[in-house]
Amino acid sequence: MIVGQYEAPSAQVGLERLQEVLRGYESVLIAYSGGVDSTFLCKVAADALGKNAVAVTARSSTYPARELQEARDFAKQIGIRHIEIDSEELDIPGFAKNDRNRCFYCKQELFSKLVNLSRELSINEVIEGSNLDDNGDYRPGLQAAADLGIKSPMREAGLTKQMIRELSQNYGLPTWNKSPNPCLSTRFPYGTELNRLNLSTVEQAEQMLTNEAIVDILCANFLEWEKVGGPVYWPFYYMGAFTKTGENTVKISHTTMANDGGIFTRVEAELTITGPTVTFNSFVDQCSDDPCPYTIINELEFISRTEVIYRQTLIPIEPNSESHKKETLTITLKKK
Repeated sequence: MIVGQYEAPSAQVGLERLQEVLRGYESVLIAYSGGVDSTFLCKVAADALGKNAVAVTARSSTYPARELQEARDFAKQIGIRHIEIDSEELDIPGFAKNDRNRCFYCKQELFSKLVNLSRELSINEVIEGSNLDDNGDYRPGLQAAADLGIKSPMREAGLTKQMIRELSQNYGLPTWNKSPNPCLSTRFPYGTELNRLNLSTVEQAEQMLTNEAIVDILCANFLEWEKVGGPVYWPFYYMGAFTKTGENTVKISHTTMANDGGIFTRVEAELTITGPTVTFNSFVDQCSDDPCPYTIINELEFISRTEVIYRQTLIPIEPNSESHKKETLTITLKKK
């Protein structure tokens, strides 16, 4: 069997393999983001290697502040040495253009810094937290890791994402059921230029929803608004979440933000589902114009347990206004 290509027969066997691989490295520098995978890897490495395991987190415009704080808190909890460095992706040539090699540019920059730091600290290996399920995905960052000799011990051990979640739960790690939260640049379609303003705008919108204790955030950005004459792109971000609150009830909460950081609308409502389509009025506490020139009608169409079509119609209060037209936003949200 070629280690890293085949799934471990059980989570426990995968864990034992991982511990063996880590002990073979003797000392490691861990690329640590605070996500499910790297958090688990930090825990196992700290147990296996003690002071010879060091976690490193990179601060940047694409890394949400709330994730950085969670990474700090966990590192302190388990007692692993934690170093923070700066790795500003927007300064990397080509990254801000946001093409399909975006992740390669980012990881090449990050891993190069980690390799240099490992040499300064006399640490044998730099390791990262990909798992066996990542082998089938489009992951240009893994090519950057391979080019720089970065090790992927959980892939070597044959651990899948589900195994990592199971083992994390056994360890009592708070990340065992954490939702995926890749860097902020992933919220934008390829080809949409990235800058500090649009990245911080998305982070603010997500933080609003996170602060309201919504578990699963469904995000879509630069969506097509249906207007008279055909769909056009508007510079708005839509951040929405749906949470089941009862057998036939669901809570909706969303924020629509302009790309200059201003809040366009906020909606929060709890709905009783009596059929496949539910219509309700918005509660709007902020709007880009004051007073808000629209009445806002919302419609949810439940396609399945994991798919919802959401429509938001803005009806101008002054029907004959030249500056404000009736517009409808249509979004299909699919829960991962």
